[in-house]
Amino acid sequence: MQLKKFLLEPFLFFSLVMIASPLRSSAEDAGVLRSPAYRHEFSLGLGFYSLRSSSSASPLSGIGAFTLGYHYSVSSIWQVEAAFQNIASFSKSGYTSAASGFDLGATYCFFNCSPERSDFPEVGSLSDYDTWGARVSLGFTHRSFTLTSVVVSYTGLYVKPEILYHWSSRWIILGNIYYSNLKNGSASLSLIHFGIGLGLQF
Repeated sequence: MQLKKFLLEPFLFFSLVMIASPLRSSAEDAGVLRSPAYRHEFSLGLGFYSLRSSSSASPLSGIGAFTLGYHYSVSSIWQVEAAFQNIASFSKSGYTSAASGFDLGATYCFFNCSPERSDFPEVGSLSDYDTWGARVSLGFTHRSFTLTSVVVSYTGLYVKPEILYHWSSRWIILGNIYYSNLKNGSASLSLIHFGIGLGLQF
């Protein structure tokens, strides 16, 4: 009995693999519909920032770029991104919010931004995911800087390439590089930060 079970289990496993492989490779031909398994993603991030002004030779830098982000998956390759960021500086006198603002943009997924669901006609659906993913975001950004008692606003564009590590079907670890060119009249600022974060997809 044990020998029969030992021989039967590998046979069933490889039979399922042989059946599933052609189904996945010819999904488009078979009319299989593919879509993101989860549409929403919230994330929290922390990063090292460098803020440089066109009129200053030395940048303001440090660890303190806190980001709350949200992605909505329109399709398997396109997402809408919204984020709020606060740039803080720490000193002996305490915590100071140097800048805060929001990002709004579009995200292109190179691969594996979220688990994918495949709907097979008259059979059912199957969700799967790979460990690594990559995407890039481009959009509009706004930052308000507090200078003594005066608040100055800057606007511009940003770009953010990002690597994703799926350590479960819902939880992801993020690593990104963010760059934006901000302007207020003739004054300009460049903001770059290297960030890591934790995300939840649902």
